[in-house]
Amino acid sequence: MSGKIHRYEILEESALLPGVGPFPEPDFWSNEHPIMAICEPAIRAGQDTGDWIFHVPKVGETTSGPKHQIAGMLKIKEKLDARQIINDDRFSEEWTKRFKIDLADCGHLIDDLLDNGNENISTVQGRVTNHLVGHPNESKWFGASDVDIRTVANDIGISLGSFGGQQVAEIPDGEADRLADELSNRLEEEVGTPPNAVF
Repeated sequence: MSGKIHRYEILEESALLPGVGPFPEPDFWSNEHPIMAICEPAIRAGQDTGDWIFHVPKVGETTSGPKHQIAGMLKIKEKLDARQIINDDRFSEEWTKRFKIDLADCGHLIDDLLDNGNENISTVQGRVTNHLVGHPNESKWFGASDVDIRTVANDIGISLGSFGGQQVAEIPDGEADRLADELSNRLEEEVGTPPNAVF
């Protein structure tokens, strides 16, 4: 299966209701199934079940570790829309409350609806679809690893291309599986670790 590398900010506080606390994205801690539900609707829309998302913090987001630190990898089990997630009892009441708040976050909703007219309506629609639910056993969170994903990829003959933007070019079928296997062999999984404690 194919894969994408997701360059991300470690935590974002909800602008709509800061008191509810940060909504981690990706989230490997709150529920049995890991999930990527809010950020990067374009990445989420382009992936299919069985594909991989490799989570790599943006440069400057971590206090230690290599430049392209691999923090986790999510193997997509299913794609759900927001209504399905809200009504799915696999996700806790507390998590679902934060999910609904973040979907309505001013920074997302108002800008997308008002900037550039109808052009951004598809962006709003994208935010409430294609939420990626991961396989609980095959997806892994490594936390503050000392492993550089580019180095691992080069070691097994996979080229990841440029890391200049939010994402790199898609990792082709088969190569993403090989990369995930190699990362699993080299790294220990962090289990039950809160997101603000791993970096």
